[in-house]
Amino acid sequence: MWTVTSVIRIEPRAASAWSVLAQSYADTGQPQKALQLRIMAAHLRHDALHANAVLSQHVLDYAPLFAEIADAYFDKELYADARPIYELLGADAATSSLYVLLQTAAYLRVLDGLKDAAEVYEQG
Repeated sequence: MWTVTSVIRIEPRAASAWSVLAQSYADTGQPQKALQLRIMAAHLRHDALHANAVLSQHVLDYAPLFAEIADAYFDKELYADARPIYELLGADAATSSLYVLLQTAAYLRVLDGLKDAAEVYEQG
């Protein structure tokens, strides 16, 4: 179980890891914990399907939903997932905003360092 727990710590969105951990708990006679972990795995699979369905659409048609997905990734500190969405929103004058630029600068500060973030702050 330790190995699977380590995988989840590194990549908490890995639904299959949650499923394997659930089966481990079921095998050790802990059905309540196994059920909780299976629910988490199902939730992760559903969220990924929903996000991918929205993100496969044109950004101009679904900009508010794109922003919600990016914000959800950002809030979970999944900056690498938020990055392409914020960049897509920020690239078009119709979908860009001060908020998008500030979020972009914030994740750049975490991922790339202060120089890139400063450039974005200067644009805002």
